[in-house]
Amino acid sequence: MEGALAHQGADSTMLGLVSAAGPLLVTSMMYLAGAAIWLDKAMLTMGVWLALVVATGVWTGPITVLLVNSLAGGGGFLAVAGYLAWRKRR
Repeated sequence: MEGALAHQGADSTMLGLVSAAGPLLVTSMMYLAGAAIWLDKAMLTMGVWLALVVATGVWTGPITVLLVNSLAGGGGFLAVAGYLAWRKRR
């Protein structure tokens, strides 16, 4: 995808944003598809959260996109893992 964008003349800022946000967006879509297949609310929540993180990260710019993705995305994974562990204990 990055190669196609570069071939079409995208600048380095756009390529940096796509390379930083693309994998997390694909992960978000996989969680949303899994939630639809298995009707899992935790997966749905994680998929929506990751999509919001990607949108926020891209909005902040090419320098801070990785920081936002790592902190908010990783924090979301920790929050859902904590919720699932709590739910299993109950």
